[in-house]
Amino acid sequence: MTPKEIFDHNNMSESRFWQLVAMTDWPNLGYDKPKLEYLEQLTPTEGKQFRKVVDGLWKVLDEFITTDRNPAGGGDDSHSDLLFHIIGMGKEAFNKCVQNYKSIECVAETGYKESFGYAVPYVKDWDNVDEEIAILEEQMARQEKPVDKNLMMFDEVMQNISDCLKNADGKFIAEMYNKICDYEIEYCGDDVWKEKKTS
Repeated sequence: MTPKEIFDHNNMSESRFWQLVAMTDWPNLGYDKPKLEYLEQLTPTEGKQFRKVVDGLWKVLDEFITTDRNPAGGGDDSHSDLLFHIIGMGKEAFNKCVQNYKSIECVAETGYKESFGYAVPYVKDWDNVDEEIAILEEQMARQEKPVDKNLMMFDEVMQNISDCLKNADGKFIAEMYNKICDYEIEYCGDDVWKEKKTS
């Protein structure tokens, strides 16, 4: 389908669509705040139409990029993020990219953010708007809380442990593993461990 056919099929004007996209100020506000605004300001009918057009335009870009080209340079997630980012950049950027592959490459090279697709509520989100709003408000409240710089989040702790163990002796790694895991292992050498048999 062409972009015009997608707008017509979903009963949304092109001008209204790009007006809604501009609400996100993508990527400056991230995706939680714009998503919350969409849920609070749009009707479920318009919200579903908006999501369907976003997904439709994503497919237009995807079809424009042939299978032997990978401007994002990564896996499927990177590819998807790049195409959603282009839509989030607005009408002018989208039209340039859908007409000229080099424009897509330019966006990929200058940087794109994850992911405008998250900023737009999914069709199913409109079936439980109040619940979705409550979840988003809770997430945003947690993000806004001042964090003690001496505190470390779970992911950071796990990453630090992983980084330290990468350079540790194999026997030491086995000792640490055996202190916290349900069964014991022993080091066999050459970065290989096996389950330790118990009598």
